[in-house]
Amino acid sequence: MKPISVGWFVGCAIAAATSLCAAGQTHYECVVLTASKLNAQGALEAHWSVKSQIGQKFRIDRSTGKIVGGPLDNSKMKTQLIDRGSGEMSFQVFAQSTQKTHTSYIQVEEFQSTEQKPFMGTTTLYYPGVYTGTCK
Repeated sequence: MKPISVGWFVGCAIAAATSLCAAGQTHYECVVLTASKLNAQGALEAHWSVKSQIGQKFRIDRSTGKIVGGPLDNSKMKTQLIDRGSGEMSFQVFAQSTQKTHTSYIQVEEFQSTEQKPFMGTTTLYYPGVYTGTCK
């Protein structure tokens, strides 16, 4: 390992809370701002069964697409990283349970010029619904 790499790693370990080592390059830190379900008329609406997920936080590993925490947790599912995101494209991950009966999808608008990147995700597992919020 190059000395500069070791120095950077040690610096990140010591200053993990700083923006130098925070979300962005290796992972996203996200928070759910809205939670909805599809109603019988085909429209999204707030629903008591997903309301508890508003304010939930989760983390996305940008190299694997694994999500830990929150309603979109796919840590026990097979993930497919569709796009890593860029200045033109969204970060996108699709996940499927081993039984292939449950799925999850998230898109983080990496191309947005703001520090907080909007996301939209949906899942059929645990708290089925559509979720939006921000990641950084």
